[in-house]
Amino acid sequence: MGHVNERAQEAFKTLLSRYSEDTYFYLARNYLGKLQSPFHKPQLTAKLCQLFSQESMVQKTLSMLDSFDQVILSLLATFGSLTVEQITSLLKGTFSYGNLLRRVGNLQERMILLSDAGRLVFNPLLEDQLLQYCSLRPLCGEEEHHCVEAPYCSTEFLRGFFSLVAKEGKCIYHEGISQHFPTYERDRLKEMYQALGEYLTEMGVLVRDARRCTLDWQKAEALLSLSDYQLLCLLLSRNLEGTAPLEFANALLSTLQTLGGCDTTALKLLIKGFCLRYQVAYTATLLNELSTWGVLTLDENWQVSAISGIQERTALLIDSDQTISYQGNCPAGDILYRFAYLEVLDHQRTYHITKESMLGAFDSSLDYPTIKEYLETNSARGMN
Repeated sequence: MGHVNERAQEAFKTLLSRYSEDTYFYLARNYLGKLQSPFHKPQLTAKLCQLFSQESMVQKTLSMLDSFDQVILSLLATFGSLTVEQITSLLKGTFSYGNLLRRVGNLQERMILLSDAGRLVFNPLLEDQLLQYCSLRPLCGEEEHHCVEAPYCSTEFLRGFFSLVAKEGKCIYHEGISQHFPTYERDRLKEMYQALGEYLTEMGVLVRDARRCTLDWQKAEALLSLSDYQLLCLLLSRNLEGTAPLEFANALLSTLQTLGGCDTTALKLLIKGFCLRYQVAYTATLLNELSTWGVLTLDENWQVSAISGIQERTALLIDSDQTISYQGNCPAGDILYRFAYLEVLDHQRTYHITKESMLGAFDSSLDYPTIKEYLETNSARGMN
C-alpha cells in the first residue's frame, strides 16, 4: 500500500509541475491560503500532496460530491481521460453546455480532476476512492436490466451457415433458410445471413465464382475456433476505422453484457464514448450492426442478448435415418458440419448425413476413416 501511495504522490506532483504559473498558484491559494513569498513550488506541492493524502481530506472531498459530479466522474471512469470539449459533447443531450463547463471547471478547482496535456484525469491521490464512487448507472439510468435469452450470430449459427453453403453451393438468403433457424426472426435472419456472406467473402472464407460458392475450410476452422464473444467482437469491428477496433468492440460488448439493457440515448453515449477511448471513427451504422448480429433487440428499450459461455456439447445421438442431434456447443475442430447438412438449429441441433454431404466431405479432403472415428468417439452408442 505504501508503494501505491508513493506512486500516486509522484503522479500528483508530476501533473502539478506541468501547470502554468497562474493556474498553479490559483489552485495552491484555494487550499493553502495566502502564500508567503518567495514561493518555493516544490515545498507548496509537497504540502498539497500531504493535504490530499489525509483520510479526513479525502472523506470531506467525497462527501461534497453530488449526482451531477457523479455523472461527469463516471464518464471518465468508463471512457478514460477526456478533454473538456469531449465531455460537453458526450453529455450535451442531458445537460446544458454552460452548466457542464461550470461543473467541470469546479471539479478542477477542487482538484478532483487534474489536467494532463489538456485531458482531464482523476487526482491520483483520490483515484481509488473516486472509482468506487463511479458506476454505469449515472450514465445509463437507474433501472435494472437483465440480459435476455435471444438468438445471435454464434459459432453454432456459423457452423450451420457453412453447412448450408456447402449443401447449396451458394450464399443467398431464401425463404427456405428460415426453416433451418426457427428461433431467429425472419427479417433479422435475412440481414444476418446477407451480412455474414458479404463479410466472409471479403475475408476469403467464401470463394465465389460464376457457377457456385465454395468454402476455404482452413479459414472456416479458424473462425470456428473463436468463442461466441470473440466472434461477435470480430463481426462488430469489421467496418470500423481507427487505432483499436477490436478493443472497442470488446469494451462495448462487455459493458452491454453488464448493463443487460438501456435506452437509445445511453446506447449512443456508450458507442461515442468508447469510440473516443479507443480512437475509432464514430459511425451511426454501429447501432444497426449491434442489431444485425443479434447483440441487441428493441422492445421499448434495447435488450441485450446473453452471450453464452462454453456450454459443452452433449454426446451425438445418431438415428437409423442418419440424422444426428445434440445440445450445447461443438468444440473447436469439430467436423460434423463438414460431412452432414444442417436440418435445424434450435435448442437441439440436428444434422443429416446424406450421399451428397459425404461426397462433399471427400472433395474437401475429409476421408472416411476420419469420419468413422469421429462418430464412434463422439456418439452416445456408436454408429448404427
